[in-house]
Amino acid sequence: MFAQRIDAIERAHPQRLCGTAQFVVSERSNNVVCGAELDTDQFQNAVRIVNIFARSTIGNKAIIEFNPKDKKINVSASLAEVGGNESSIEAAVEGEPLKIGFSGKFLTDMLSSMHGDTILFEGSNSTAPGVFKTKGDDSFLHIIMPMRIE
Repeated sequence: MFAQRIDAIERAHPQRLCGTAQFVVSERSNNVVCGAELDTDQFQNAVRIVNIFARSTIGNKAIIEFNPKDKKINVSASLAEVGGNESSIEAAVEGEPLKIGFSGKFLTDMLSSMHGDTILFEGSNSTAPGVFKTKGDDSFLHIIMPMRIE
């Protein structure tokens, strides 16, 4: 038997990414139905706690609910055998309510590379990509594809 070693390397290309223009929303176009401005540290803490439960679910799914009426964001994950967690964060939420699922790992990776105090989120529906930006830093843009919510 021969053992093979395979190394995979992933890196963000410093040049302009191809194919992202359709996801990036400029100045609140008609595609955005929900937008939010939230504290990076609070969101990061909520995602860390929820990831404990999300790791055991298929796809490492964390569900985020944007509620403009209450000006809150709920981050949750649950597993029938273990239980679940829901964390609420006060945030400036505008537009329509939105419930969307993202990979907890992808959220954690994004948050570990952010350096601003405030996150800007834009989304159009539960099956469209979520666009995350850092307030005041036009060089940071992160797009995460959602996961189906059952």
